[in-house]
Amino acid sequence: MKKIVIVILVLFITFTLVACDENEYDAPPQATESPTTHQENIEQTISTDSANEDEIDYSYYLSPRTAVTGILADSERAFAEISVAVNLGWDSEFESLIWEERTVDFEYAQMIHQILSTMDATEVLTPTHVESQQADTMFRITIQYDDGSVETVYSVWGAGTFYRYTGTYGPHNDPGYVVGMSEDLLAFLTDYF
Repeated sequence: MKKIVIVILVLFITFTLVACDENEYDAPPQATESPTTHQENIEQTISTDSANEDEIDYSYYLSPRTAVTGILADSERAFAEISVAVNLGWDSEFESLIWEERTVDFEYAQMIHQILSTMDATEVLTPTHVESQQADTMFRITIQYDDGSVETVYSVWGAGTFYRYTGTYGPHNDPGYVVGMSEDLLAFLTDYF
């Protein structure tokens, strides 16, 4: 997750610097600073930022987050059934995704539930727009509980990242989520389909 945030921030800084450079040629010349000095300042800022990467304060771009165990709302609730659907692509006629869904054998369902209940995770209840979950979904895991309720977990395409929406929203109306990683679960689901 830290790598994703760093990549996003590097892209944001790069686009900001490009925009600054473009605006430099539109603005009237300043008597106090030459264009070469401005470029040198940018290069110095970039080299300083990359040299002190661990010291950069990313809190400006991030909403509050909490480390949690598991991505399920209540890992102690008894489940009746787990089904998994894989994204087969886009159906242009019906303008929707095509899903192949299978109910998982109880033994495998217990394993999936255990992994989702115990993985290291992060809760992001009020994400900024930069943090919103916008990746393509590869798998959709639907958990039917004994009390009749349903919980849905999604995986990011091609990564061992799994998340569940929390029903909360950030300042730009982006849904909150709990996210964790499990390469083992991704490998199992990929082999299962």
